[in-house]
Amino acid sequence: MGRWYYSFEVGIWNLFLAMNRATALIFPVKYERYWSYKKLFIYIILILAYPFIVDSYSFFDECRFKVYSSKCRQFRLTDQWFAAVLTSVKAILAVGFTIFALWKARKRGSMASSKIETRLTLQTLSASILLIAFSLCELLAVLYYDPEDNDLYYLFNSLSDLLYSLYYYPVIVIMFVVW
Repeated sequence: MGRWYYSFEVGIWNLFLAMNRATALIFPVKYERYWSYKKLFIYIILILAYPFIVDSYSFFDECRFKVYSSKCRQFRLTDQWFAAVLTSVKAILAVGFTIFALWKARKRGSMASSKIETRLTLQTLSASILLIAFSLCELLAVLYYDPEDNDLYYLFNSLSDLLYSLYYYPVIVIMFVVW
């Protein structure tokens, strides 16, 4: 269940972080209005509910709770593919928001005055790129799955785990350095 949840959750968190950083750079005066505590609470509820919203149908499949059973192999692969595609799309949107925000801020000449926002935005950009790489490895793992020879499947799954670790752990360290 944990792997299921994070496979859908990670992309939406990253997208909201990118929107937050983009808002800080593009609309610094209106930032507080868009990200007030009341709205932030609503955003967090939506983010936490997102996996259940997009994949709740899978709970009606008996394989949801027996994912690693041999008879549920196709379910697992389809679910992994679905999660990877959704995560890729959200990560690509996050990269787009971030690049647009950096471009807009540079065009306005407000980059120097918001150094912390710029650093956090660059951190979001690098995290989004790692998330795209993670998702692509998940997609390749499913694409190269072969019941007779799983070497490529396990290679790409291992790479996706490594990329996820590179996405997740440095972000925590960087946040403490930036603050």
